Amino acid sequence: MAFVAGKFCSACNVMLEPQVRVELNSGRLVFCKSCGRLLYMEDASE
Repeated sequence: MAFVAGKFCSACNVMLEPQVRVELNSGRLVFCKSCGRLLYMEDASE
């Protein structure tokens, strides 16, 4: 698993497509196309 850091995968540092953030925000499971890790958004309230 890897979190999304801004517009990048935190594991492989590849810039993610805007659609990835849309899918994550809608609750879908999304994998990084570069490294294959499951992506998640960090909770900003922590």
